[in-house]
Amino acid sequence: MTAAKKDAAAAGTKRPHVELFTDGACSGNPGPGGWAFVLRHPATGKSIERSGAEPDTTNNRMELTAVIEGLRALTKPSLVDLTSDSQYVLNGLKEWMAAWKKRGWKTADKKPVKNQDLWETLDLLKADHDIRFHWIRGHQGHAENERCDELAVAAISSLPPGGRAGEGLAKPVLARNSPVVGGDDYMSHATREVVMEHAKALRANMTDEERVLWDALSGKKLGGFKFRRQHPIGKYVVDFYSHAAKLVVEVDGPSHENVGADERDQVRDDWLRARGLTVLRFTNEQVRDSLIVVIARIEEHVNRVAGRGEVQE
Repeated sequence: MTAAKKDAAAAGTKRPHVELFTDGACSGNPGPGGWAFVLRHPATGKSIERSGAEPDTTNNRMELTAVIEGLRALTKPSLVDLTSDSQYVLNGLKEWMAAWKKRGWKTADKKPVKNQDLWETLDLLKADHDIRFHWIRGHQGHAENERCDELAVAAISSLPPGGRAGEGLAKPVLARNSPVVGGDDYMSHATREVVMEHAKALRANMTDEERVLWDALSGKKLGGFKFRRQHPIGKYVVDFYSHAAKLVVEVDGPSHENVGADERDQVRDDWLRARGLTVLRFTNEQVRDSLIVVIARIEEHVNRVAGRGEVQE
């Protein structure tokens, strides 16, 4: 359906037309998981995006939660074009849920429906809106799907050990290579938005050395591992991050020669390693003059991970 036809259909219902893009992610299944959505109002071009995480969940629960939170963000009954890469969510909403309800939230073989609490919440929210369903294949370059994936993975990274993302608030400190927020690990939605905005700013102002290394890491060039650039992890924004390899790669510029920089880097690295991440640091000079050696060190780590069968993306 063209955009014009969508708007015409929305006008016919006398309900505002919105586009909702959702995604969920899980590091292990079950394991720590994140959800995210992008909600857009085409008539005005305005959009919002939100994310969150749970310390012990499943991928399906995060996919469902993303839709729930997206629908909760609507302030009035709407015509919703819902786009997801989860056939579980879309088929459940379109086909399965009505039959489950008739059977008292039982499947066709009379077993309890998994994630019934979330499906019941979705059932209530669905009643307020007209929803059209659109399935896309994940990780295929769809802009909003990729953005939701990025937000969901970042939310997982923000989880404190044994905690839940989305609590507390800390003052932002927007200096390169410094914590974006101070205080402990607990981050409110507002704080995560500050971190995200800082990451966007750093992406727009990459150093020459960062661009060179990004060219070597992007597009899954190293062993099929996906890297993200200027990626938020908790209170920091790291230069490059592979969720599957649990690897952070930092490119240290002149600011790392300042007084106290070594101590700050050590604190940052300890914080990241406490979350099960490996940190590799390289100087600008190493990237400029010995890029082959830099890539070999990174490749050595991802190959070791792949050899242990730990790939999770």
